[in-house]
Amino acid sequence: MKHHHKRRLFIAAAMTVALLVVVLAGLLVLRSKWLREKVLTTLITQAERTTGGAVRLKAFRFDWRTLTAEVDGFEIRGTEPANEAPLLAIEKIRVGLTIISLVSREIRVATIEGVRPKVHLILLADGKTNIPEPKIRTRNKSAAQTILDLKIGKFDLHDGEFLLANVVTPWEARGEKLETQLAYEPGRARYSGTVSLGQLRVNRFELALTASVAMELDRLVIVAATLKTAGSEVNLRNTMMHHFAAPEWSGQYEANVALKEFLKGAQGVALASGSGRFVSVKDYQVTGNVTGSGVGFEMFRNMVIAGDFDAGPEKVVVKRARVHLLGGEVVGSGELTGYERFRASGRLEHFNLAQVAALRTKQKLPYDGMLAGPFQIEGTLRAQKGQAQLVVSPVKAGAAVRGEVALKFDAPLFSNPAAGRFELGHSWIDLPHSRVEVTGTLGERLEVKVDSTDAGELLPFLIDAVKDAAKKDKAKPDVAWGGMTFRGTVNGALEHPVVAGAVTGTNVRYQQYTFETVAGDFSIRENELSVSKSQAVYQGVPARASGSVALEGWRISDKSALAATVEWSNADVSKLPGLPVTGLPVTGTLSGAGQVLGTVGEPRGQGDITLTKGLIYGQPYDSVAGKVAYVNKNAQTFTGLFVSGVKRVNISARFDQPETLEFNLTSNTMPLNEINLVRERQPDIHGFGKFHADGVVRIRQVGSSRADATKEWQVDVASLNADASANALELGGRNLGDARLIATTKSGVLTARFDSNAAKASIRGEATVGLSGDYPVDGKVKFTNAGLNALAALILKENDAASLNFEGTAEGEVAVNGMLKKPAEMTARLDIPSIEVHPLPGSDLAH
Repeated sequence: MKHHHKRRLFIAAAMTVALLVVVLAGLLVLRSKWLREKVLTTLITQAERTTGGAVRLKAFRFDWRTLTAEVDGFEIRGTEPANEAPLLAIEKIRVGLTIISLVSREIRVATIEGVRPKVHLILLADGKTNIPEPKIRTRNKSAAQTILDLKIGKFDLHDGEFLLANVVTPWEARGEKLETQLAYEPGRARYSGTVSLGQLRVNRFELALTASVAMELDRLVIVAATLKTAGSEVNLRNTMMHHFAAPEWSGQYEANVALKEFLKGAQGVALASGSGRFVSVKDYQVTGNVTGSGVGFEMFRNMVIAGDFDAGPEKVVVKRARVHLLGGEVVGSGELTGYERFRASGRLEHFNLAQVAALRTKQKLPYDGMLAGPFQIEGTLRAQKGQAQLVVSPVKAGAAVRGEVALKFDAPLFSNPAAGRFELGHSWIDLPHSRVEVTGTLGERLEVKVDSTDAGELLPFLIDAVKDAAKKDKAKPDVAWGGMTFRGTVNGALEHPVVAGAVTGTNVRYQQYTFETVAGDFSIRENELSVSKSQAVYQGVPARASGSVALEGWRISDKSALAATVEWSNADVSKLPGLPVTGLPVTGTLSGAGQVLGTVGEPRGQGDITLTKGLIYGQPYDSVAGKVAYVNKNAQTFTGLFVSGVKRVNISARFDQPETLEFNLTSNTMPLNEINLVRERQPDIHGFGKFHADGVVRIRQVGSSRADATKEWQVDVASLNADASANALELGGRNLGDARLIATTKSGVLTARFDSNAAKASIRGEATVGLSGDYPVDGKVKFTNAGLNALAALILKENDAASLNFEGTAEGEVAVNGMLKKPAEMTARLDIPSIEVHPLPGSDLAH
C-alpha cells in the first residue's frame, strides 16, 4: 500500500512540475523578443507578399499583457511614382491577437482597428494599375499560390478616403467574422478567391456578404455573390468589369428586397431580376422586370405591383405596369427623361367606390359603384400636372350610383400635394335619392349643388369632425333630414373649409317633432356656425331665426356661446312643442319675438308674446300679451295682461321645474254673466265681481312626458291665497245681495271664510281643506234671520215666486265633511233649530 501511495504522489508532483514548466515557458514566450519580432515580421511580410508592394511604418508597439500591437504611419507603396500618394496609407493600426498554439507558436488576428485609411488607385491607359504583383517564390509560374488566408473576428476602419482620378470619396467599414482566401497565379497574373463576412457595415449600411471573385489583367469577375440584410437579399451572377482604366460592368442580378429597409414608411416585398451594363453615368443600360406583394405607402396598403423597365442615362421606360390596390387596378406606361422630366398615361380600372371612400371616412357607404377612366400625368420629380376623366358606374349588388369626375391638377404630388392646384370640371354623382354637382378648385373655391329626397345618404361625404359631433353624445336627441337642396360654396383649404350657401330641408325631424320645411342661409367653419334669413315651418306655423353659435373643431359643446333672434306668428298654441300649456284646454294663436343669449348648455332668453282669439278653460278672450323670460332650463317667467271684452286680469307667473307654477292674478270689476265658469253653473245670474289670487300649483301629465298632449293633466294646489267678492247679485230677477270669499294657506292647510247677505240673512261660513292626499274638507255655514219668502224665491221660478203669500224667518247650520277629490262620498248635515211662519197681510191665508 505504501508503494502505491508513493507512486501516486510522484505522478502528481510530476504533473505539477510539467504544468509549471508550460506556464513558465508560455510567459517566457509572451515576454520574449521573439513574439514581438514575430508579430512585426508577419505584418510586414504578409502585406508585402499579398500586395507585392513595399511596406513602411513609423512606429511599432507590442503589449504582451493584452496581446495588442499598434502601428503608426503604416504605408504600402505600389508602382505609383515617388511623388504620388502611396497605394495605401493608414494613420494608426491597432491589432488584437489570439494565440492558437504556444508549442507551434501559431497566432491569429482577432481584431483590427484602422484610423484614417486612405486608398489611392491609379488607372493607366493600358488597363494596368499601381497595384504590383504579389511576391511569390515558386518555380511553377502557372500554379496558383495562396497569398492570403485570413480570419478576423472583428474589424473597424473609420474616417477613410478613397482617391480615384482626383475624386475623393469618404468611407468607413466595420464588420465581424471576416474570412478571406486569396490565391495568385503568376503565369496569368490572376487573383482568385472567396470572401465572407458575417456582418459588414459600410457607410452606415449593414449587410452580410459571401462572394467568389477573380481578378486578372484589366478584368474583375464576380463569379457569384450574395448580399444579405435583415430582410433583403441580392444575388449577382457572372458579373464582370473590363478595362480598369475605362471600366465596363456587365452581369445578371436577382433581388428580393424588403421595402421598409430602403423607403421610410414602406411595407412589402419586391422581387426584381434582369441584366445590366455600366460604363459610366453617361453610358449604362439596366433592364428587367419587377413584381411586388403586400406593398404599402402611407394610406395605401397591400398593393400588388408588376412591370418591365429599361433604364439608361437619358431615359427610364416603364412598360406594362400594373398596380392592384383598393380592389382596383392601375394599368399604364411611362418614361422618365434625363432623370428629371417624366410622363405617364393609363387607366384606372374596377376601383370600388366604397373602398376608395374608406380612405376619407370610417362610415360605411349605403351604396356602391365602380370607378374607372383614363389619366395622363407629366412633369418633373418636383412638380407634376395632368388630368383624369373618371366614370362612376353601378355594380350589380347594392343601390345604384353613377357619376363623372373631371380633374385637372398641377401639384407636387410626391412631396407636398396640399401645395398644388386641383381643378374639378363639371363633376357629378347620382345616388339613389340624391344628385351632387361640383365645379371649381380644391382648396380655393368649389361651387356645390345638392338635390336630395333622402339627405341621410349624404352623411358619409361630410367632414369627419361634423359627423363625430353629431354622434358625440348618444343620449342627446337626434336630427334627421328628409329631402334637401343646397346651393353654395366651399372656400379655403380643405383642412379648414368655410361652407356657405342656401339650404332647404323638408321633413326634418328633431326628437319626436317633424318640421315640414327648414330653410335659410348659413355659413359654417370650424369655429362658428351662423344662420340668417332662416325659417322653419311646424304644422303650418312659420318661425324665423338668425344668429350664431361658437364651435370648437366643428363641434357644438355645452360651453359654446350662443346669440340668436327668433320670431313667429299665428301659431296654434295647442300644437306648439314643449310649452307648459300644451295639452291644457287652451286655444288661440300665438305670436312673438325674442332673443336668446348665453351658452348652449345654459341659454338665456326673453321676448314678447301675444296669444289672441281663443279659449282658456272655455272662457273666450281677446288677447293675452306680455313678456316671457327663459331664466335657465329650470325656470321661466311671464308677466302680462288678459283681456276679454271689458274684463282685465293682470298676470304674473313663474314656471319652475319640475312643473311648479307660481302665479299672481288681479282682476278688475267684471260682469259675472260674462265669466264662463260662473255662467255654466248659473246661466241666469247677474252682478259684478272681482278677485285677487296668488299661490302655487303643480301641473303634471299623468303617466307620460309633458310634451305628450294626448295624456291627461293633473293640477294639485300647493298653496292659495285669494280675496273674491260679488256685488248686486241677481238670479232670475231676484236680488241676492253681496258676497265675499277670503282664502289663506298656512302649513299645508287652506282656510276659507264666506260672508253673504243673500235672502236678507246673515250668512257666514268657514271651512278648512288639507292640501294633500284627497284634500280632506271640514266646513260649516251658519245663517240667521233668513227670510222664508226670500229663500223660497231663490228656489222657485220667477212667476211662482211672485204668488208667494207667506213670510217667516229661520236660522240654522249646514255642516259638510269628506274628501274634495271624491265628491260622491262627501256628506252634508242641515240643522234648523228655529223657524217662524205667518201669512202676508191681505192674503188668503190671513183670513
